[in-house]
Amino acid sequence: KASYAKRKGPVPSDEELIKRFKQSRATRVGMLGRVEFKLGKNAAAQRLLEESYAVNPNVPAVSGALGELALKAGDEAKALNYLIPTRLTGKAPETSAAALETIYRKNHNGSLDGFEAMLDTEYRKRFPSPIQPVAFKPMEARSDRLVLAEVFTGSGCPPCVGADLAFEAAMERYGTKNLAVVMYHQHIPQPDPMSNPDTQARYKFYKPVGVPTYFVDGGPVMCVEDGKPVECSGDNRDGAKDIYGHIQLTVDRELVSRAEAQLKVDASLAGSSVKVTAAVSGVKSDSKDLKVQVLLLEKELRYSGENGIRFHPMVVRAIGGEKDDGFALAGAASFDQTFDLDKISAGLKSHLDDYEAHPTRGEPFKFTEKKDRIDPSKLAVVVFVQDAKSKRVLQSAYVDLNPQPAPHVTTESPAGSK
Repeated sequence: KASYAKRKGPVPSDEELIKRFKQSRATRVGMLGRVEFKLGKNAAAQRLLEESYAVNPNVPAVSGALGELALKAGDEAKALNYLIPTRLTGKAPETSAAALETIYRKNHNGSLDGFEAMLDTEYRKRFPSPIQPVAFKPMEARSDRLVLAEVFTGSGCPPCVGADLAFEAAMERYGTKNLAVVMYHQHIPQPDPMSNPDTQARYKFYKPVGVPTYFVDGGPVMCVEDGKPVECSGDNRDGAKDIYGHIQLTVDRELVSRAEAQLKVDASLAGSSVKVTAAVSGVKSDSKDLKVQVLLLEKELRYSGENGIRFHPMVVRAIGGEKDDGFALAGAASFDQTFDLDKISAGLKSHLDDYEAHPTRGEPFKFTEKKDRIDPSKLAVVVFVQDAKSKRVLQSAYVDLNPQPAPHVTTESPAGSK
């Protein structure tokens, strides 16, 4: 307290100082408990780990060790209460992950069938969305624009949680007739098995300072700090509501802004190929830097990343065009793009294998799971016209590629809107 007073700063209360002390102590006590556990001194380990867990239950190494101790003591129910949330953090120690699988196999005839589905259910139960969006009702001034949100994120990025959840809520609120969201995964700050060279090239195009960063129709979403407008960034789960509010204001504003081009997109899935034809007309820009971008997305991937997010929507798997960088546009034109799913999957695997062999930070590691396989039943296509210089998006279109019951889908930008 004297130190704070000497610096003429606000002096914390006794309660705040005690809280800080306990948090600091919990980290060290947890480490000591793990040491005792490794040495086989289970009673001492139990006491220390429980003290640490009581202060901070969100340390996977601590909760995992408690789960393993409970299993050794024969208390499977208690072990599951520790081991399941530990696994869902994406940072479970190998021994803790193995302990959870041991319990599951024991109660399922030695099989792991249904194991991931069980984790899905537990995730939804334990980590519900903090946002309950209200369905969007088009305003009288609704234009013919389909708004595009581009989100740069990472499965190992803690502050990306708030942004990811906020955009998931926005997708639920607006639906794909009003808002198309695309997620460009990056190896920031941890390696991300959903990243690829195309999404990394897109990151270089926008030149953000990190993740999460997001743009609506090519412009940043703005927040206010200390009375000044700044680009919105990320936060934890509790901060998702605030981010969502700023996204809603931005999207609502764009929905009354008329499109500066018209798009008609035909897309079909046949075997392992996705064929896309995009026709552009009615361009209301004299820019010499216009491009048509064609993106192949997987509507949902399941992966428990280090930031605790398990379900990842609208993951960009490939970008079409010349050198995977879109098609140059001059006036009305039509463009054809074919995505070979087998070739894309092979490229994704090659990228992840190479990243393991040559990590950018020089630290050896192995992906716990490589998301290189593409599920044809979960594909979508997003096409948009963009001024590559100003970044402004003129218009977008979204196609949900569902081969059953209809193998061929045609979509246009919102038609007939005023």
